Amino acid sequence: MAVRIPLWAVLAVCAGGLAFGRVWGQGEDPKKPDEPLTLTEYPYLPGRYGQPYIPSVAEWQALRLTSLGASTTRLTDQFSRQHLTCFPDRKGLILTLDLLPEPGWKGYANGKWTLPPDRVKADLQKAVDATMSLVRAFFPEVADKNVTVQLYLKSERIGTWQEGALTLTAEKPASK
Repeated sequence: MAVRIPLWAVLAVCAGGLAFGRVWGQGEDPKKPDEPLTLTEYPYLPGRYGQPYIPSVAEWQALRLTSLGASTTRLTDQFSRQHLTCFPDRKGLILTLDLLPEPGWKGYANGKWTLPPDRVKADLQKAVDATMSLVRAFFPEVADKNVTVQLYLKSERIGTWQEGALTLTAEKPASK
């Protein structure tokens, strides 16, 4: 003989069981709600590292771009990218581009430019353009005015590309 139980009765029993379990289980939980979370995988870290974090789409894209920029990649005939980092900010994207000159490029030595600034800027602009094409793959809607690129050469700061203009900060070659 089959017994039919109404669906509402089954749902009521399930809900009642959950409520009873919560009330019954309150006395058994040794943790107080005010205690910080502890990480079982990383016991050396404070509890705040156990808090959930959901990155924004911009943060996620910046992380992806930074991870791809972590390896040395040839950008132009004159430069390879040593690394690239990207940080979204309220005013725009902030990138750090560290370049390695190729052996044939002799435009910089001992903190000074050995080539005319116009030639150096043209060569660096090609590297920035190649980098911006990678950035556009992750942030196609971001305008140049919202991107700042801090330029480094062998980890030494040499300039800034901002709003489409390149400014060199390293010393200019001595006049002959």
